[in-house]
Amino acid sequence: MSDTERMVDAESLARKGIRMAGQGKSSEAVACLERAVGSAPDHAFGQLHLGMALSGLGRFDEAEEHLRHALALKPENPAFHLFAGVARFDSGHYDEAGKAFDRVMALSPQNDLAQGYHALTRWAAGNRDVADTLIPDELPESTAFLARLLILIELDLLGRHVDYVDHSGPAPILDRWRIAYQLWRAGLDFKKGLFDLAAMRTEMIMELRPGHPAAVAFQKTCRDSARAAAERRVAESPDKPELRIDLAAQLADNEVYDEAADQLNQADSLMAETPDEKPTDSSMVLRLRARIAFGQGRIDEAALYTEQGAEPGFSMAETQYYRALCHLAKGNRHSAIAPLEALVAKVCWAVPIRLREYRTWRTATR
Repeated sequence: MSDTERMVDAESLARKGIRMAGQGKSSEAVACLERAVGSAPDHAFGQLHLGMALSGLGRFDEAEEHLRHALALKPENPAFHLFAGVARFDSGHYDEAGKAFDRVMALSPQNDLAQGYHALTRWAAGNRDVADTLIPDELPESTAFLARLLILIELDLLGRHVDYVDHSGPAPILDRWRIAYQLWRAGLDFKKGLFDLAAMRTEMIMELRPGHPAAVAFQKTCRDSARAAAERRVAESPDKPELRIDLAAQLADNEVYDEAADQLNQADSLMAETPDEKPTDSSMVLRLRARIAFGQGRIDEAALYTEQGAEPGFSMAETQYYRALCHLAKGNRHSAIAPLEALVAKVCWAVPIRLREYRTWRTATR
């Protein structure tokens, strides 16, 4: 048989072996791929996928031999280095895996899979802080990658399962992993005492899956804890207006508007005693006043505060939101459409703005 014929035979066997591996027939795939590289040892894809198949069976030492052979044949192919890195990651050889992912990023700087796996490798090697570098909305669209991410999360939770499935209805498969990741990150933030950030993550989950049971329950826990922490700070330093403003915001998040208004009034009184201090009419506080006034049913006052608190940037989304709510509260549905559409065009999902009223209104007016 000529060299060309051997390569053609190896190509056919390699493709058959890859299909078997994809069907979960790991042992059969290894046997088929071994015949492929036996026929043509320099068949690069055969060597690569034989290494991957052996790795899948836990035969990592044998796998490494074939991965090295494949990389020697295709040293400038980023996909080869990526596959080799994944196999080394699975075998626990994190230094070698990291080098492989470094090579991929050198050859293909925008490779999001290599960047993601590189972070997972450092995480698995013991650097838990690297999880903070992973942005849920930018996780690679790869179920293989996301499965390994969930494994690391489960290991961090000592085998406890992450409740990422909303049993009230189907969720897109990739959203499920993102929900799991956000819930886990929210739990970490909560343990650090970052209650507001944890609550924000639950808000993001509810944008993916409105009413998600685990997110709803955990958000209440976060809000209650944030409020309790703010109350303790005020009790310890009752003369600091900024602490009362923070407590007012926490009370507004918990929809306890009368108490929130009382805290703002006390902050105003404290500021009046020290006129050199920062006034309580910053744009942020004005928007907080709008939220409280709206919650108390003082719609005209809320609309006024909303306009006064408007400023460029992310806060414009909040301004559009409350502007629309004020129109809706007055029964001016058509006037509400423009700010609502502007909100949808502008909103960045990293901003924890609640859209429950908007969704309800949209459903009712379809």
